[in-house]
Amino acid sequence: MKEYLGKSNWIAQRVTGVYVLMFIAYVFAWYVIEKPLVYSDWEGFLNDIVFQILATIFSITVVYHSWLGIWTVLTDYAPEAHEELTLRLSQLIHVLYLAWMLDLIWRWP
Repeated sequence: MKEYLGKSNWIAQRVTGVYVLMFIAYVFAWYVIEKPLVYSDWEGFLNDIVFQILATIFSITVVYHSWLGIWTVLTDYAPEAHEELTLRLSQLIHVLYLAWMLDLIWRWP
């Protein structure tokens, strides 16, 4: 069972990494094509529902990707005495980051 978990975590890490790269490429391509110079250009892009959905998926993906990486490193290399506390603190930080990002994405004026 442990081997299966390792494989699925490895695959999840790669899939989330690819999505993060695709999202960054999407934003960069928009920037190169549209050449936004004024605030209204950026506002229109950030208020677009497609961007908001993709950014929401991006935020969830970044949190999951980083959580898998931190969990893997901590469970492999951290002393067991510090592992539990560090994992709980990391979970709290990840949840707060995700809540903050979703608030920024969906509350944008």
